[in-house]
Amino acid sequence: MDVPLAGSVKRERVTTMQFYSYRLQIRDGDWLHNAGRLYQQYIVDQYAKIEQNRLNYLKLNQATLCTDLYRDVLDALHAVNSNDVGHRIILPSSFAGGL
Repeated sequence: MDVPLAGSVKRERVTTMQFYSYRLQIRDGDWLHNAGRLYQQYIVDQYAKIEQNRLNYLKLNQATLCTDLYRDVLDALHAVNSNDVGHRIILPSSFAGGL
């Protein structure tokens, strides 16, 4: 499927969010919007997929996101028994559910 992007930048790949944003737009002859509850489930599934991709990105790029600057979080982790704590992943404040 050819997904047109805004602007003049030519890309070979698009993000998951860009793809499904394009896919969910109403067009003539598109059957997807007439699927009723199945269409609603499709939207929820794709939203979950996009959120999981965002979480995976944050998990795999903790070093590049400068998470060591969160000294209060590190102090709290050291105050707790280290055997009870798993791997720490810090979410940015822009992420829903982050600090």
